[in-house]
Amino acid sequence: MKFDFYIARKLTEKGKNQFTSWILRLAISAVAISIAVMILANCLIAGFKEEISQKIFNFWGHISISKELDETRWDLVNMTYDSSLVEKILSTEISDTSIFGQVADPVKAVEHIQAIAQFPAIMQSKDELEGILLKGIGSDFRQSFYKQYLVAGLPLQTDLDKDSVPELVVSQNTADRLNLEVGKKLRLVFVIDDAQKVRVFKVSGIYKTGLEEYDKKIALASISEIRSILGWDDKRIGGYELFVSNLDKLDRTEMLIYESILPPELFSNTIRAKFPAIFDWLRIQDYNEWVILLLMSIVCIINMVTVILILVLERTRMVGILKALGARNQFLRNLFMFYGAKILFKGLVWGNAIGLGLAAIQYYFRPLRLPEADYYLSYAPIRFHFDEILLINFAVIAVVSVCLLIPLLIVRGISPVKAIRFD
Repeated sequence: MKFDFYIARKLTEKGKNQFTSWILRLAISAVAISIAVMILANCLIAGFKEEISQKIFNFWGHISISKELDETRWDLVNMTYDSSLVEKILSTEISDTSIFGQVADPVKAVEHIQAIAQFPAIMQSKDELEGILLKGIGSDFRQSFYKQYLVAGLPLQTDLDKDSVPELVVSQNTADRLNLEVGKKLRLVFVIDDAQKVRVFKVSGIYKTGLEEYDKKIALASISEIRSILGWDDKRIGGYELFVSNLDKLDRTEMLIYESILPPELFSNTIRAKFPAIFDWLRIQDYNEWVILLLMSIVCIINMVTVILILVLERTRMVGILKALGARNQFLRNLFMFYGAKILFKGLVWGNAIGLGLAAIQYYFRPLRLPEADYYLSYAPIRFHFDEILLINFAVIAVVSVCLLIPLLIVRGISPVKAIRFD
């Protein structure tokens, strides 16, 4: 084996003519480009899926709990805040089974739960009217999501006294259409039992997530204001939003809560089932990734097989001489396998360096910008899943190594006499 490697190394270092040298550089470049494209595709698609999913999750939670929704009577969709129910949900544990059939230790299923209330309203600003869904939140609401997307003003204060002007957080989309700015007051009209109620709010903050479908519909206010408008007592809420500890167990967690904890009058729903269109679109990105990986793998395989065929043909006379001297076919196959391994190794090194390097540049500096209205993001997001990147490398090595055996079958059919005369 050492002798095989020694001869192969000498062939690649000193036995190359100008044509062969160009072919080798082309082969290494093709492998490097294929690997780099695979890595970039993996990082970009993972970034898209995680970034957009997190925005939607933080808008609505992972699981929602409410009574049956009647959009003609939002004021009737309410329940009493049940602290014992909240404690049961937060104490729920879920376990998993390993591939060896062992049951793992149970872990906490839900990490956070918050009470919300929603009611549609009409915003009035001078001559402009805008329909909006007012989302009432309390002190238990996770505002960290909105804080990172605030473009002006401050997060909503939910504990203002009754004499203060209630605050409102609107989206940049709404602010632009109604010419709103931080500190400006506007009227909100609520229609209840065919009667109108008018309240004055002050804009405390403006946010922008890039999810235009939701930005133009949602405004935040204190849940106490919703209660006051609808005549609810301090314990009434519209529903709960739950955030699970493990997204991979989202459906199992929702089913466990619905079947084991919730009373009959309440139902639960995952965000994926609530808004299937966006998550179906995200799932399509998985197919796109597989198509890219498949195409780049085919390019890599065809390139490597072609190069080895060229090298075999170019070294036909050498193969004939070695066979005449008693070399076995296995020895000759090893020579060209080492030859191919060297090309593949260099291609993998350069491909990983280029792919990870470009991904790192995009991750830290974001030079690649996107139209936010079309992609929900203003830049191409990057996520590094190094286990998947390693898997891509190992898969390419395995598949290419198997495919390299095809051209090496030609070595077996080379006749020493004809090969020595080959020109």
